[in-house]
Amino acid sequence: MTTGFGLLFNFRIAVMQMKTIAAAVVWNFDVEVVDGQTVVPKLSCLLQMKNGVMVKVSKRAV
Repeated sequence: MTTGFGLLFNFRIAVMQMKTIAAAVVWNFDVEVVDGQTVVPKLSCLLQMKNGVMVKVSKRAV
């Protein structure tokens, strides 16, 4: 089991990978909220939606 610095290092790598993937999706695809959906934020210290959020993802035109 990894503890201390190794755990922190692995966590930072994982966060960096998640940010890279999110940026690639936003850069390469159009992301739209599905019509007729009510987006209600959940009271939290993190940005979350109460019942999730349904989106439509389509390849961006070149």
